[in-house]
Amino acid sequence: MGITNQVIVICTGNICRSPMAAAVLQEALRQAQAPVIVSSAGLGAVGGQKADPIAIKLIAERGLDINEHSGTQFTSSDGFENDLILVMETEQRNLIADNWPLLQGRVYRLG
Repeated sequence: MGITNQVIVICTGNICRSPMAAAVLQEALRQAQAPVIVSSAGLGAVGGQKADPIAIKLIAERGLDINEHSGTQFTSSDGFENDLILVMETEQRNLIADNWPLLQGRVYRLG
């Protein structure tokens, strides 16, 4: 695959899991001084919805901040603009593969 410059983390609503995972990943990459852009989106997101208060609290316990997060719907453009797509569930990986077959090889499940 080569060097990854952009990563997107996907979940369903983009208000809990993916913003938290993106924040943790971005911090790890910052500490490693890796110039990678990390974003997040949801397969069923309501655009503009703020992060869940429990997610904000949990991530704050790790010293990270997602207070300014705003939910974003995943689009095909997101898929093609990112070198790596990380999903939370096998079903999400399958949904992306079914709807955007050209993204095959970029989509991996976390965990």
